[in-house]
Amino acid sequence: DPDGDGFTTEEEFIIGTDPTDPESKFTASIEMVDGKPVITYEPDLLEERKYTTWGKKSLSDPDEKWQKVNKGEEEEYNFFKMSVEIPETK
Repeated sequence: DPDGDGFTTEEEFIIGTDPTDPESKFTASIEMVDGKPVITYEPDLLEERKYTTWGKKSLSDPDEKWQKVNKGEEEEYNFFKMSVEIPETK
């Protein structure tokens, strides 16, 4: 973690941030568009990364599993997390 931001160099490579710059961060935001929540994130390296949004209705229900959230389904959930992967090349 050369920049001291809590992410390893490998994690920063995967999420697309600069491991030597503590100001270079992955951020996700929820914005209201036409009265519905929409999740955006930066950096958005859509061509080079696979982003997945996960949602839950409650954090206190131990039996509820995180569900994959497709665009337009955000309003069905109250809590979100993101995963970022580098797709395999063939």
